[in-house]
Amino acid sequence: MSYLFLDMWILWAEHEMTVNHSPTNARQLFQRALRSNPQSKRLYTEVFKIGRYYQQVLIRIGDPQGGDIEGERETVGCQLRGGGSNPPPALG
Repeated sequence: MSYLFLDMWILWAEHEMTVNHSPTNARQLFQRALRSNPQSKRLYTEVFKIGRYYQQVLIRIGDPQGGDIEGERETVGCQLRGGGSNPPPALG
């Protein structure tokens, strides 16, 4: 699999997580990418990063139990845009 193809999967999943605030869609995209290339260490690294990012968002919105943020779009969106006191760290 080419690096460009991997980059597209990764960027698409990151967009789903950070712009659309949809961890479910991001996870599904990474699963599809991993099915296409299960040997990619880079994909596994990116899955870990996006999972860590999601964990940080949950902590910042006050839900360390791992609840679904799909219904929290306004809260998360505000924090992702820097509206909170401590916005989550950038990916990468």
